[in-house]
Amino acid sequence: MPYLMGVEYLGPLLEVAGFAILPVGWALGLLDHSLFLLFLAAGLAYGLCLSLATLLLEELSFRRYREPRHLLRLAGAAAVESVGLRQLHSWWRLVALLTWRGRPQAWHSAPRQGFSAGRPLSP
Repeated sequence: MPYLMGVEYLGPLLEVAGFAILPVGWALGLLDHSLFLLFLAAGLAYGLCLSLATLLLEELSFRRYREPRHLLRLAGAAAVESVGLRQLHSWWRLVALLTWRGRPQAWHSAPRQGFSAGRPLSP
């Protein structure tokens, strides 16, 4: 339970706050240009290291990828993921956290629709 509270619950708050505070501090002159770039590079490098370490642990544990080019392709995807997708994912997690409010989840049924005789299957 402490892990869930610390990482999954507070993580998006801290990540998005960091993404917002750094540019604002730089724009207001509170953060030097070189420090801003250093913090930005450190954050991106940290995310890349997490993704690559996860890939390494997966490969050492299960050995699913037979060819080295598959691992290189995954490492490239990890690099792309740490530049924009990780920040977008943090934003989505924050929005979900703020809109959840402890409501129980409910599934809704979708009404079945048949095919009409004159309508094609794909647009």
